[in-house]
Amino acid sequence: MLNKKIIAKNFSDAANNYNSQAQTQTIAAKKLVELVNPFIAKNSKILDIGSGTSFIAKNLTKNFSSNIEIHEIDLAPQMLNHWQERPKNVIAICDDFENFQFKNNSFDIVASSFSLQWIENIDNCFKKIYEILTKNGVLIFCLPIFGSLEELIKSSKIGRASCRERVSSLCRSR
Repeated sequence: MLNKKIIAKNFSDAANNYNSQAQTQTIAAKKLVELVNPFIAKNSKILDIGSGTSFIAKNLTKNFSSNIEIHEIDLAPQMLNHWQERPKNVIAICDDFENFQFKNNSFDIVASSFSLQWIENIDNCFKKIYEILTKNGVLIFCLPIFGSLEELIKSSKIGRASCRERVSSLCRSR
């Protein structure tokens, strides 16, 4: 069982240095935005699950400015507080997606980058996403797969020991 309080604390503690260490997350967020761009229309409502320091929202607002509404949800308050000049069309929610209630059919797009692995009940998660998406809504996500954390450690520019220590501290809650 995941201890979400520990996960939130660990990510909050890492928030100030997160962007400088999260090259993979930066690249993945840019790629997700590229893939989802064709599905974005004027007045689209977008949900970013596990938004962290707002990689997805920052990329989306560059292209669409105020024509869209973005809701970011993340467990870690300091990750959300990292973007101090958040535009008015980007709404930050500090909570656990699994417990937070959204209205059905409220989002045109649900995106998530490197966060669904922290979900306790993935079946319920996808059921909830299906319910909150509009009829022709789009889900787009990326997450680490088996062996990918070890691969990140091997290729990390910050050093194997340092990266392994960070990964281990984030996973201690298991």
